[in-house]
Amino acid sequence: MTLDDFFCLEWPDDSDGDVVWFEDKEPLSVSRDLELVRGSLLPDKPPVFQAVSGHIVLSVIRNNRVLPIVSKDIIDLMRSYNLTGWHTWPVRLFDIAGKPISDTYFGLGVTGRAGALDVEKSASSWSVRSGKKSPVNYRGLHFDLRSWDGSDVFLLQDRNHVLVSRRFVECMKPHPVVSWDFMPILSFGFY
Repeated sequence: MTLDDFFCLEWPDDSDGDVVWFEDKEPLSVSRDLELVRGSLLPDKPPVFQAVSGHIVLSVIRNNRVLPIVSKDIIDLMRSYNLTGWHTWPVRLFDIAGKPISDTYFGLGVTGRAGALDVEKSASSWSVRSGKKSPVNYRGLHFDLRSWDGSDVFLLQDRNHVLVSRRFVECMKPHPVVSWDFMPILSFGFY
């Protein structure tokens, strides 16, 4: 296995604005959001999100938080393939008019892990300030493969990009219900 066997989950493209965008009605703190994503916290009560634009609700819910929200169809597929490294927690979704949409969506907590981002291999440009070299842009999410716990869904120790194994992609991609895009981690760029 090499780094070519890993992918970053990407939100579905919405260049035409048709996909429903949700915003939280009861804001959580960023640190609490991250604890939910990192699988280290289950909410006391379901986070509440309301649609603010669009008209097509996909299996992956786009929202103004870092929280992955997925349909029961996605969860059922992940269970049927015995994909590892995740758990769920309840969410409540409402349409633009404030009516409940469905109880078939869940927050996705990621429990799988790998070590920290290898900054030296991942940085594509650097700046020097006060004699200290700092990364400016990144191209690729490099990490030590020996640090990966073998989970199909995982996070790096110091990053919150949801990463998945090739096995995850091969299991999920053939199903039309899956609306994630899968970006090879070595092609993934960020600033």
